[in-house]
Amino acid sequence: MFDSPTGAALVAEDRGHSGPTAASVRSRRPWPDDFVVQATRFLQRIDLDQALAMAGAVKGYWHPTGFMAFHTRWSFEGMPVRVHCWPRGARPVEDRHPPLHNHMWPLASKVLTGTYSETVYALDDVPDGEYAHYSVEYHTRDDATVFDDGRRCQALPVVTSVCVPGEVHHLEAGVFHETTIPGSQRVVTVMVTGQREIDSCSLVGLPGFPTRRRVRRSVTPAELARAIDGLAASSR
Repeated sequence: MFDSPTGAALVAEDRGHSGPTAASVRSRRPWPDDFVVQATRFLQRIDLDQALAMAGAVKGYWHPTGFMAFHTRWSFEGMPVRVHCWPRGARPVEDRHPPLHNHMWPLASKVLTGTYSETVYALDDVPDGEYAHYSVEYHTRDDATVFDDGRRCQALPVVTSVCVPGEVHHLEAGVFHETTIPGSQRVVTVMVTGQREIDSCSLVGLPGFPTRRRVRRSVTPAELARAIDGLAASSR
């Protein structure tokens, strides 16, 4: 069960999928109420001006799926507050990078500008599956090796969430999702996470993504300036 931005529950349709990921999409356990409540309360105090100032004070990195990520100096329950930005126009996306991923921790994210959209997936492990499962070995936060671990699967969309400014959405640890923000949209979010709940994170995509160590590229000051141009308080 997933929380919608308004607090209503979105129930993932049970289509009879098997496997641990499908089970996790249907919820391994109820949401940890303390994390959801405290994270939402914390995020509601942060506005766009504060988030952009937080992002501008640290080095940002390009996520390989095409958004800027800033691990700020603010913290929530000992975990860094993150600011994410999907700029308008062309975004640097690594060729053939698997589009689906999960996280080792639960998260809560508030939309500050633009319309955020994502689709949650369930996986069925099948020998002749269309998609490959990739394991991620982190060396540092922005330095990792991705490799095909031999699993094959089908990826089945379960629920799509669309969130507008001011709304907070939550995602449980281990759940596979894909952001679906078109290049015509500029989106900025502020995100906090809970404590680590699973051992590692994974990617899912077409077979053939090459194994190699990847270090994420830094966001330049010019790129950040272009991304947030026009986001004056009077225009929000």
